[in-house]
Amino acid sequence: MWGGQVVQGATYRADGEIFDPASHRWSRVPDAPLEARSDQVAAWTGSRLLVWGGGVEGPKNRNTSFGDGASYDSATRRWSPMATAPIEPRILETGVWTGSRFLIWGGADTGARQVGNLTVPANIGSFPDEKGETEGAKLLSDGAAYDPSSNAWTPMASSPLRPRAGHVAVWTGREMLVWGGAGSEESGLAFRDGAAYKPATNTWRVIGNAPVHAGGRYTAVWTGKQMIVWGGPVGEGASYDPATNRWAVLPKSPLPSISTPSSVWTGRLMVIWGAPEDQEDPSQLAAKGAAFDPERDEWIPLAAAPTAPGLGQTAVWTGATMLVWGGFVGDGPFASGGTLDLRERSR
Repeated sequence: MWGGQVVQGATYRADGEIFDPASHRWSRVPDAPLEARSDQVAAWTGSRLLVWGGGVEGPKNRNTSFGDGASYDSATRRWSPMATAPIEPRILETGVWTGSRFLIWGGADTGARQVGNLTVPANIGSFPDEKGETEGAKLLSDGAAYDPSSNAWTPMASSPLRPRAGHVAVWTGREMLVWGGAGSEESGLAFRDGAAYKPATNTWRVIGNAPVHAGGRYTAVWTGKQMIVWGGPVGEGASYDPATNRWAVLPKSPLPSISTPSSVWTGRLMVIWGAPEDQEDPSQLAAKGAAFDPERDEWIPLAAAPTAPGLGQTAVWTGATMLVWGGFVGDGPFASGGTLDLRERSR
């Protein structure tokens, strides 16, 4: 883990830690050649951590988006700066790892509304500073591919999508699927459309509208056959099959709408975790989760986990367990986490 923001403050972080599930211990990552920031994109290549973009905001930080990045080699424990990217600085973009390239697309250049490291795509646009003045965000619809072996960038072809931020993206093995997101607060736009980018030919194709409500925060996984998206204003999902270019509605989930849902793909299940939006005691923000089995087309409720946060959290799949860490609960930061072992159905 690297970077982030202290909740309810203008303090941003430039440090990082590595967690070893086997020993249950943390180790410090050496300082990166990057300024402190939040909302950056990151990818793991199998040997390196790639970090790019992000930003800071607030009267003291003057709303800055970053267009630089660095890679961390876990074997040598050294950082290397990335070459200058051919795209504008941005936050709320997506980044996927193809096995050889880091594909970055979309986002906004300064002005996105944040609460800690919780970002609300539907409210991207202008927001008042301490003087009541506003500053708008420039939404983007371009992207670039980074090759860590040559430390070089290649611009992507123009996409058929309108500029947006807060969208989701997955890598299928051949294409990057981009879907959803939102426009500015002034426009009130929220998107249900998407597109597929093929790096081999540097071309895009359009994805039809998904059968879900636009707006809110969605999360997505690639199952090996289809992209599954879940979330939004009412807590619903759909699956997209690239082979047929068709969407299918997921059965109703046992989860309500979740503010910042996280998800992982286990190889069999899509596991979703987060805090429901409507809770009687906002200071507690108890998180919930469920797993969706696409082969059986059914949901599996998960046990509660008081140590696993549900707002602005990070979730990853290790191959055996899901790790959830960070974010915040109520009025304070949550510098702890939890592990979920689906084989034992325990926390």
